[in-house]
Amino acid sequence: MPRVQEVPRVSKEKVAVAVAAALCLGVPVAVLLCAPAVAVRIAVTGRDLDARVVFEWGSVAAAALALLLVRLTAARDGRLRGGRAPWLRLPLAAGLVLVAANATAYLLMVRGDHPGVVVPGFLSVYGPAALAAAAALAAVRLWDRHGGGSSGGAERGPVRLGRDAGHAPEVRP
Repeated sequence: MPRVQEVPRVSKEKVAVAVAAALCLGVPVAVLLCAPAVAVRIAVTGRDLDARVVFEWGSVAAAALALLLVRLTAARDGRLRGGRAPWLRLPLAAGLVLVAANATAYLLMVRGDHPGVVVPGFLSVYGPAALAAAAALAAVRLWDRHGGGSSGGAERGPVRLGRDAGHAPEVRP
């Protein structure tokens, strides 16, 4: 008879610490990832023009953060980091993460348009945007993992035709 393993129970304190750590680390990352959406929102509405420069610089940092997040989630021998031209695929995947987070944040900011407020609800905007970025990262990770090396089958080597194919040329008497 197979032996059933017990699942260890997690204490309420550990769950509380995990939730607090996720909020302390996740919210600043979400705010930084959504800086381009907030900068565009400030430019469109004309409110809080003093904060526009801060969010424009945050947009530069958001691109670097998205690139770092994609780099950390990509497998070493996957499509993104392995093979030829990873310098092209990594920024494209980071752009996908930025588009997911910023489109979500901007649409939520437009939907919850309140006079005098640029970002209507802090967690109601950044929470779904962080979930969208996490979903995009998960999608990139799945795509990367199922690659099995560089994209396009380059791990098998180049296709050789003619004399280079290893066939002896046909000689006719």
